[in-house]
Amino acid sequence: MNVSRSDVAVGVRDEAITWFARLRADDFSERDRVQFILWLGESADHQHAFSEIIGLWEGLPGLRQGEIEEEVRLPRRRPVELAR
Repeated sequence: MNVSRSDVAVGVRDEAITWFARLRADDFSERDRVQFILWLGESADHQHAFSEIIGLWEGLPGLRQGEIEEEVRLPRRRPVELAR
């Protein structure tokens, strides 16, 4: 079975959405936070997809910048180098 680039992108985006929702859950645990940080560090695609979701969320009225990062104590974002 061949997996196209767009299928991978959709899968990563879906994972990012799932993580975003999980981060907002009342029962989000320290173990979840560690798993999220590991997932985020696995690839630039994960970082990019999650950043897009945060951008959409923060674009909604009534939210302040950086709310998610503050809530889960994420490490500072490193610039993502895109493959040329």
